[in-house]
Amino acid sequence: MLRLRWFVLLALLAFIGVLLLRLPARWISAALPQDVACADASGTLWHGQCAVLTLSGQSLGQLNWQLASWSLLGRRATANTSVVGSALQASASIEVTNGSEWLLRDLRLELRLPTPWVARIPADLAGRLSAQLQWLRLKDGWVRDIRGTIQAQQLVSGGPAPAPLGNFEINFNEPPQAGKLVGKLRDLGGPLAVQGSLTLLPSPGYLLEGTVAARAEANAVLQRQLAMLGAPDAAGRRRFAQEAAL
Repeated sequence: MLRLRWFVLLALLAFIGVLLLRLPARWISAALPQDVACADASGTLWHGQCAVLTLSGQSLGQLNWQLASWSLLGRRATANTSVVGSALQASASIEVTNGSEWLLRDLRLELRLPTPWVARIPADLAGRLSAQLQWLRLKDGWVRDIRGTIQAQQLVSGGPAPAPLGNFEINFNEPPQAGKLVGKLRDLGGPLAVQGSLTLLPSPGYLLEGTVAARAEANAVLQRQLAMLGAPDAAGRRRFAQEAAL
């Protein structure tokens, strides 16, 4: 009788295990935020894909994920994910704790500009944005830690008189200080010589500041825009600063 009970218990556990492994991927749609939608989900909850992932009605591309079921035992979810679209390609290992804290490891991202998905990027700014981050920690919807490099390449300011801006890099390699995250800003060639910093503030917001000078290849439109920053110093550099709350 005891052996029969063990057999029934093992059979029941096996049935539950198979059932969980075969949970349909479409169930994930109910757990997504209101402005995120997963169309044509296939596979399982543990290993599946969305043919079209949309954010605020804008298509991001195809989402693929592989969820580590063992991670759920510690009240957290860990998954390897990737998004492949016409304007966006990204991959990362994502860990979610208590629904409000996200840790992205080994994040790789390529994004073509302009894009409606990222706030504070002008709609007439063209180019490419890329990121290679060891980790990115988000809590309550804001960045709490970041380590790695973000680059903006082949930037062109649009409008009636387009102006090439060049290539730039922000490197975050220091731990938070009093809740602030400071990234070093520099140019990687082009018509603008830039040195400065981007500080992510404890409350959602940022401070961008530094110096900028025109190189010989800067066109007349860019020269006029720089003149609005005020008189240059002896080395031809002008200071700039922008602070905003998000």
